[in-house]
Amino acid sequence: MRIVVDALCLSIPAFFNVFAISMIFWLIFALMGYGFFGGLFYKCVDADGERVDYDVVGNRTACCGSSNCTESAPGIDGDVFRWENSEVNFDNVFNAYLALFQVATFEGWQEVMQDAVDITGRNRQPQREHQFYAYWYFFIFIVIGSFLTLNLFIGVIIDNFTRLKGQMGNDGSESHLFLTDEQLVRIRSIKKVLRSRPMKSVPLPPDGVLYEFRHLCYKLSQSIKFELFIMVVIVANLVLLCTDHYGENEQEEKIQLIFNVIFSCTFVLEATIKLLGLRRYYFQSYWNNFDLIITILGAIDVVLTLGTDESPPVDPTFLRILRLARLVRLLKHAKGIRDLLITMIVSLPALFNVGVLLFMIIFVYAIIGMVLFRYVIYNGALNPIVNFETFGRSLQLMFRLCTAAGWNDITDALSVQPPYCNATYDGLPNGNCGDPVAAKWFMSTYVGIAFLIIVNMYIAVILESLEETTDEDEHAIDPQDIEVFYQHWQRFDPTATQFIDVTRIPNFFRTIPSPFDKLFLYSKDLDILDTLDIPLYCNRDVDDLNGIPHADTTSLEVNSAAPIEFTATKAHCLDVIIATFKSKGSLFTDTELDAKAHGHGSATGDTWMEHLGEVLSERFPVRRSLQPVSSTKQWYKLCKAVNTVQTVWKRRTTGDFRPAAPANLEDVF
Repeated sequence: MRIVVDALCLSIPAFFNVFAISMIFWLIFALMGYGFFGGLFYKCVDADGERVDYDVVGNRTACCGSSNCTESAPGIDGDVFRWENSEVNFDNVFNAYLALFQVATFEGWQEVMQDAVDITGRNRQPQREHQFYAYWYFFIFIVIGSFLTLNLFIGVIIDNFTRLKGQMGNDGSESHLFLTDEQLVRIRSIKKVLRSRPMKSVPLPPDGVLYEFRHLCYKLSQSIKFELFIMVVIVANLVLLCTDHYGENEQEEKIQLIFNVIFSCTFVLEATIKLLGLRRYYFQSYWNNFDLIITILGAIDVVLTLGTDESPPVDPTFLRILRLARLVRLLKHAKGIRDLLITMIVSLPALFNVGVLLFMIIFVYAIIGMVLFRYVIYNGALNPIVNFETFGRSLQLMFRLCTAAGWNDITDALSVQPPYCNATYDGLPNGNCGDPVAAKWFMSTYVGIAFLIIVNMYIAVILESLEETTDEDEHAIDPQDIEVFYQHWQRFDPTATQFIDVTRIPNFFRTIPSPFDKLFLYSKDLDILDTLDIPLYCNRDVDDLNGIPHADTTSLEVNSAAPIEFTATKAHCLDVIIATFKSKGSLFTDTELDAKAHGHGSATGDTWMEHLGEVLSERFPVRRSLQPVSSTKQWYKLCKAVNTVQTVWKRRTTGDFRPAAPANLEDVF
């Protein structure tokens, strides 16, 4: 809420600049409008307020004779005519501004334009589309005065809100003031990595009764083709529900019932296959639990439909519609839809804050409107539902007007004057008449603040959230990439120990699917280890954490600065994924990781590495409790040293000066 209010307050100088620019442009059009249409919106109307046809009354004299036309006068064939001006006109600059504002907000602008197009001359009755060139005036103003100048307000809101959001950071501090945009994206990328963890793969069914059948169910439940088939069935079920319509005959109802039973049986069969194949692991997935609930409700729908001829206690149509909730599963595979849904969810707190601010504006204006226009007689758009007589009605009307819907009609009704009202009613200052000046100022300021500024802040919030959610910067990490990584990790670490052996790392990257399959396409095993430089942990320590017995360890001193632990062969999943995304160009370099993330003047002075360590302790306590004793780069050096020794020995013993075959990891062991 504070960020929203601060963004609005910081936008005030820019608002004045946009307001000044708008007023300058609008002044030109207002003066042009006064010159073109000033005093020319008068017309002859009958007792019902309808404009008299030009062929019947051609001018003011024919309308009301020699009278001053301030009162109704007898017209042709005893009809009562009146010569009156339009409520919205260009008779002075202020009225011209109000007319242009009405046109710019696209409320009642067609009536204003029609009055201008029908002009025939001063004191002459309007004729339909007599002055056709007036269309160009409004066309040019809408492009310049509405599309350009008014939309500058939206640009100012978005610019200030985004800038303030970037300065304040997610936690309200100024931690992002001293980071570049690229670094901010990379920080978000690391947070995405830390939010993901490897999961245990579902083991094959144990030997026993119906092993082959349960093994087949297991393969189907893990099959992508089976998943796609279920998706097609869900979409087909949606199409079937869309064919439902009023006035169905018996044959159509029977066909729909048959297909409904088929779909329900298909979903029950799917749940049965997954339950047999996955066993208790089926319930570890939230998606499976969600599908099972929908499937049970669908089965109840079929039972209620087929089991009784009487009206069931629960409407089966409602249960059938609940089946549409399975479309949510498409979010797993539809990245664009998932991003939009995430945007909506992420935007909810900020949208709530904007809503509170909008309600405050509505609340204040509802009270002002009730004080000013409480006793205005029903006329035009005012009726027993739409009025300012009570606070509830006033609040309801202000909520409607925050969308600028029909504000011009309300303004006309609040500007009512005699003879359409009683100026001495109940001894009130204005009786039950309105106040044209107060009504115009009240409505124009409210629409300007609530509609053009506050409501457009919703656009700023949504765009800012959408930009953050769908940021496709080349350094950003796609959460779906992390999911692909960990799905592949399950093949090499089925028990989710979070570690794999260093000898399996080359094969891990040779078999990893897209988008990582091109990283080491033509690289040798040792080159992969050298490029990644993944920290390695002692087997003894890892086995101790997992309760596995181990043998004694030995070490080899390659040089005084870098001892190699022979049994330091365990690589942690977090180190592997960070190295992977570094190779993909998606994470910090080592120097950038040491940069401060909280800026100057921070209360704690924490570095990003310290912050990363805190998160690691929470998300990966096993990895945090270990200290790396080697790395894949050191293993690369060891293998190169072994190859050099083999080459020299070959030359001395055989006289063969060809280099020895490159050593691999198995040779080292």
